[in-house]
Amino acid sequence: MHFLDQFTTQAFWVAVGWFSVLITARTAVVFKRGFSMDLGPARGDPRRGIAYSLTFSMLPWKKDSTRRHPLTYAGGMAMHLGVFSTVLFALGRRFASWPDWSVRYFGWLAAIGLAGALGLFLKRISQRYMHAISMPDDFFANLLVQFYLLGGFLTAFRPDLAPIWRLAAVLLLFYIPLGKIYHMFLFFLSRALFGLQFGRRGVLRHDFPLSY
Repeated sequence: MHFLDQFTTQAFWVAVGWFSVLITARTAVVFKRGFSMDLGPARGDPRRGIAYSLTFSMLPWKKDSTRRHPLTYAGGMAMHLGVFSTVLFALGRRFASWPDWSVRYFGWLAAIGLAGALGLFLKRISQRYMHAISMPDDFFANLLVQFYLLGGFLTAFRPDLAPIWRLAAVLLLFYIPLGKIYHMFLFFLSRALFGLQFGRRGVLRHDFPLSY
């Protein structure tokens, strides 16, 4: 464990450098492609569309894919909750800003996220239709996230296992700019652009958005 601690401590900053350079380069390529607005006259409010796209449209009953598969939706939400809380745990731990009593709660949130990620992974490999549309990136990204969540869970209860968690972070930092997890950087922007287009076209209803 001492060797792993030393190795990952050095590798972490190399991974941060790699991550920063590649994320900047890839994002620059995306923005260089530009965005084309509709040329027709506006029929609605783009701001309303953006607000709806970033909020109510992501409720589970808004899309067939989530309404018909509530367990998959729950698994995805659990995984993302676990990832966000574990990243916060990592930042707080680095700056020694979390009180001791909160650590175990971060550990259990990581465990919930791990359960969700594992459930999604098992569905992807067991369901024929899911397996048919999956790529190696889908499996590898999920496994890396599971490893990171597992590391956060272990470290919350066994601080001496932090080098394992750091190794998972290093692998993620190397992989995120290259794989599907990169979507985390464009998710909210893409949702905003989607809402802008549909809001401008006036296709949104104007009653309370929870009802449809």
